[in-house]
Parts: sequence; C-alpha cells; structure tokens
Amino acid sequence: MDINDVLKHKAIINEFYIDRRAAGVVDSFLMKLTVDGVVYSVHFNDVYKVDMKMNFGIVAGDVVNYVVKGCIQEKDKDFFDVWNPVLGQRIISDLISYEIHLLPAGSTIHIIAKKNAIETRAWS
Repeated sequence: MDINDVLKHKAIINEFYIDRRAAGVVDSFLMKLTVDGVVYSVHFNDVYKVDMKMNFGIVAGDVVNYVVKGCIQEKDKDFFDVWNPVLGQRIISDLISYEIHLLPAGSTIHIIAKKNAIETRAWS
C-alpha cells in the first residue's frame, strides 16, 4: 500500500518508535496507525530529522488531518544549513519532507527522510 493511502485524513495514530541502534547509519522512525479498522505501520528509514510538536492531555486520540509532502522547503533552511556542507546538494535533493498535521490538538510531526526509504505494512 502506498504511503498516501495510509497517511490519509482520519487515520488514527496509535504508537511511535524511534530506532537509533545504528545512530548516524540507519536512523528510523515507525508509526503504527489505524485506517478503516486495519492497523498499518509506516516505517521511515534513513531519517535525518524528526520534529514532533505534540499536545497531550486531551481525552482523544491523534487523527491525521492532512499531510504536506514535498522537497525541502525554505522553512527547512536550518536543516539545509547544517546538512548541506556534510552531505552535499546531491544527497539533499534525494530527501523528502513530510509534515503530518493532526487533530484534535493541532499537533504536527515533521519528518525528513530519503525519498525511497519508506515502507508500509498491514497487520492482521
């Protein structure tokens, strides 16, 4: 299943996992979420940045409102300034930015990872 089918409006986020066992080599971020009663995992490999602005304490789960997917933007200038001298423009252009906006608390998850390093899986 394509990531756009999983990270869609009304997907309920259940869990997050961050794996840094191979720090700097293969950092990964995993989200488990429910879409129409089916549990999926979305695994971002080769992650360079995760920024989570989460609001807790609301008696409701976090639900995907919308996702903005694209190239690194001007708002990612701080990321670009840090990583471009290290990785070079060629690698930077292989990265993609995901900005996941959630309801009801207005939380946001921002992930920068390699374009082809995303896997989705349905659980029974």
